[in-house]
Amino acid sequence: MCQAYDIMDSKSRYVNWRISLMTLVILILLLIPVLQCLFIAYRPNKLDIGVSLPRRLALPVFFFSAYVILLLRIPLVGNSKDMDTLTAALVRLSVLGTVVLGTLSGFGAITTAWMFADTLGKKQWAGITKQDIASAEHSLMRVRNDLDLRNREAQALELQNTKTPQPRSWGSRFIGAFSGESEATALRREIAGLRALEVEMSRELEHMRARQARIEFSKTLGGRIWNAGGWLFGAYCAFRVVNSATNLLFLFVGFRQYPTTTAADTCAPSSATSCTGISTAPPDLISGALGLLVSLVPGIPLERSEADQVARQISLLLVGCIVLSSIRVVLIGVGKILRVTSRSVLTSLALLILAQLMGTYLLSTLIQLRTSFPPSHTGGNDTSTLFSTLPAYEVFGWIFDATFLISAGVTMLWRWLEGRLR
Repeated sequence: MCQAYDIMDSKSRYVNWRISLMTLVILILLLIPVLQCLFIAYRPNKLDIGVSLPRRLALPVFFFSAYVILLLRIPLVGNSKDMDTLTAALVRLSVLGTVVLGTLSGFGAITTAWMFADTLGKKQWAGITKQDIASAEHSLMRVRNDLDLRNREAQALELQNTKTPQPRSWGSRFIGAFSGESEATALRREIAGLRALEVEMSRELEHMRARQARIEFSKTLGGRIWNAGGWLFGAYCAFRVVNSATNLLFLFVGFRQYPTTTAADTCAPSSATSCTGISTAPPDLISGALGLLVSLVPGIPLERSEADQVARQISLLLVGCIVLSSIRVVLIGVGKILRVTSRSVLTSLALLILAQLMGTYLLSTLIQLRTSFPPSHTGGNDTSTLFSTLPAYEVFGWIFDATFLISAGVTMLWRWLEGRLR
């Protein structure tokens, strides 16, 4: 924004930009992995008072060394001889970010398309009524009452064994295995089975309530509009899958070639050159059509090249919506983990992984913004175009298409198996 509105000096913007990039790289590639290794090796129940500090740090150092070796195995895309340390780290992190972005996009595309496809097929919801939900609630209440009764019986049996302790010779333990202790063991097994049944019935009841609420919402005007927009968005998600498969097919047969170097941006500010570089690749078909429609709206003066820029921004916005839908599922899963576990170590580890994921996604979004906002032609040095310091997104295009397609295929197989098991 400072570059677009010419706020601050160009060199000040460049220094601030480099410091921000360096901070982001250090957080994602160094600080967060170090904390993750420490949390993995940490044992809160073992004090290890007699263990020396080098022995305590041996396991975290081993994990971090393995991580560094794997990170350095990521090949540098482009002219590695001309790269400094920050640029090399950005390229490696861009590969990881592209994989993360493609994975989240593929997962979100299939999840969104599958959700609205289920909404379209309302026959499977016809049997869900208020009586069915009331019956499920009554059954769940009976299971919870039985579980509460068995817990009280287990507490009473434990209290009885505490008040009348038996001799702990081998003979008494052998006899107790066939008397009082067998009853306690059977009671514990029954309690474990009731708890598993309660979890499954609670999950099914929650699923029934959600589907019933979705049916009621679909009958309203807002629900119909939401479903119509969702079906269109689901169709776009399906189109993205086909588009990625087509790109990989054309790459395999030789009809299309992705750039293999991270050359400097050919859209660098100059009074004589035009913006014709690898950073201005054409958008996809649907985004291009939407950009053309925007340019045809009266009162919005846009030229053909400006319509292409709008189309790239629309494409970035749609991909962001797909990723946000998958991040929503990730956040729900993290919330379930935090509710189930009470260990602060697992909670901190989950939050660190989520922070690393969001930071990587932020960098991938910045690299995509390079294609959406080409530099201006006002002249000046390279420090006035901040996006030219980032790697070109088209260099990683085949990685995004491959991970997107693999993630979409795995998600589709998982949803199909889940539906078959139900």
